[in-house]
Amino acid sequence: MIRSSLIGAASALVLSACTVGPNFKPPKPPAVAAWNELSKHPDAAVSPRTNPDPNWWKRFNDPVLTQVIDKAISGNLDLQQAVLRVVEARQAEINARAAGLPTVSGNGSFMREQLGLKGVLLSQGVYGQLNTLANQGSPTYGITPTTGRALSSGIEGALGPLEAPVNLYSYGLGASWELDLFGRVRRASEQAQATTQAQIDATNDALVMLEGQVAQAYVQLRGAQALLASQQENIRTAQEALDLTRRRQREGLTTALDVDQAQTQLADYQSQLPGYEKQAQQSMNLLSVLTGQPPGTLDAMLSAAAPLPHVPAVVGIGVPSTLARRRPDIREAEAQLHAATANVGVAVASFYPDVSLTGNFGLRALDASYLTNWASAFYSFGPGISLPIFQGGRLTAGLRTARA
Repeated sequence: MIRSSLIGAASALVLSACTVGPNFKPPKPPAVAAWNELSKHPDAAVSPRTNPDPNWWKRFNDPVLTQVIDKAISGNLDLQQAVLRVVEARQAEINARAAGLPTVSGNGSFMREQLGLKGVLLSQGVYGQLNTLANQGSPTYGITPTTGRALSSGIEGALGPLEAPVNLYSYGLGASWELDLFGRVRRASEQAQATTQAQIDATNDALVMLEGQVAQAYVQLRGAQALLASQQENIRTAQEALDLTRRRQREGLTTALDVDQAQTQLADYQSQLPGYEKQAQQSMNLLSVLTGQPPGTLDAMLSAAAPLPHVPAVVGIGVPSTLARRRPDIREAEAQLHAATANVGVAVASFYPDVSLTGNFGLRALDASYLTNWASAFYSFGPGISLPIFQGGRLTAGLRTARA
């Protein structure tokens, strides 16, 4: 009957549980009817009716660019760290969610114990009364000294085992469950879930940034290589012009001033050449680093000049109203706001009582051979409550911190 009442009371408490603290409401993005810049450039090759392609770089039809971006996605160290942070956040989410589930554990123990009952009996005068009984008997109760000695000896014999050390064996199961009546565990789980989503969005943001950095560095490389090739052609043309001017001078068809001007032009072109070479090498080094490799690793793949990637005929940009939902950095900020809101709920719930159910069941005996006998069984079951009364301002400070 008592057990049924406890279970019924626990069920009623769970059903009446509430979640304190503010509920998160996603902020609404501003309503934008059209792209501002698109109206200024009506001939732009973009399509608001088409969503952006997540693999947009493949539309450039440049296999080398695609290969470099694939290497960056698989080898970039910053991106790998972001992925590991997602894994860490997921484990924290599992841990927070598990706090709302019952826990069951097995336990066993062996203890050798000296009860120390003889001192208790001496302090209460038990042995003194037994000596009196053995020596004088008890006329009040009609006990003669002979009978008293026999009775005293029997009682001392019965008390003897209680004075010796005893062995205590036990094993069983223990269970506990926090009822979470005010939603502290649920808010903590909500916070962990939002934190995981924020880490996922941060990883997506890092991925988008990485893809953009690789594509930008690749275009800069091809541009530098094109300028380098053009400069090399200028040097070749200037050298031919200098040779021709010198022949004309030897034939008396021109002056030394023309030769000096041709030499100056050639030297000017040659002085600009190292800058283009440096720019191309820096772009290749950057691409190597973005792929998680030492500078110079991709030189063999990228050193051969190639034309700039062709821009797709039409680029999908989507409608303005969906931009906020498509940007991972904005989604990350929203998830962080969600986590902070849930954390306020955790702080508010800390002011309320914690109610839990605990139970134990097992076998306990003074002799190990009785640990399989149901006569040695024991159990306990009941609720417990913990109410914060004085915390030295810790809970208030925690709430203020969560709301900050």
